[in-house]
Amino acid sequence: MKLNLGCGNIGIDGFVNVDKYGQPDMQVDLQVFPWPWRDNSVSEVYSRGYFEHAPEFMRTWREAHRILSPGGSLTLIVPNWRCPQSPWPEQHLHQFSIYTFKYHLMYDFDYSGGKHLFKTIYLRHFFGPKLRLLSPFANLHPLAWDWIGLPVSEIEWVGVKI
Repeated sequence: MKLNLGCGNIGIDGFVNVDKYGQPDMQVDLQVFPWPWRDNSVSEVYSRGYFEHAPEFMRTWREAHRILSPGGSLTLIVPNWRCPQSPWPEQHLHQFSIYTFKYHLMYDFDYSGGKHLFKTIYLRHFFGPKLRLLSPFANLHPLAWDWIGLPVSEIEWVGVKI
């Protein structure tokens, strides 16, 4: 099973499209835990534009880990904190940078429950159609691009469950 979490009305073929709102394949309030899927029962979780809205980010992160089968992939696309659309009061509860995924979520901190949950497959700046030409340059050294303060739209992180 493959899940597209927080999809709104934008479904992906081949995925079970999940959201509390709109007309998804499955209406689920992702803020209620545990989610309705069994441990290790999902091969892929994709989420574009949900994790920044999740009131309990780390609990959501760990719940995605719980439902994924070993070796299953998690893809998150979230706004970069410098993106003009990122500051959205009462909607975007969390802000992300490349550093968030490269370091904070990968250390053995309380963030990850004291253990590594995922291995990063790739991490890159993700640009919309108007800035797509910047992508090859930004992703040569994503952390440097972030530190310098050059234009960024979103961040795409893909990891696999350890």
